[in-house]
Amino acid sequence: MPYLTLSSFGEVHYLSCFMDARYQSMRFVAEMFLQLFMFFLSTFELLLSPEVEARDPLINLP
Repeated sequence: MPYLTLSSFGEVHYLSCFMDARYQSMRFVAEMFLQLFMFFLSTFELLLSPEVEARDPLINLP
């Protein structure tokens, strides 16, 4: 996704994440952390939801 930046002289430059290797690697790392965070969030949401506790008899053992 291209985006606008301003240089020190006020000129407008178009930079693309796919053309600049630094931005591409930074975006890849950020998306990887976001995917991991969403995965853990959905996993904890499934573990803490009462529907799973009511469905799985092993969780409700005394």
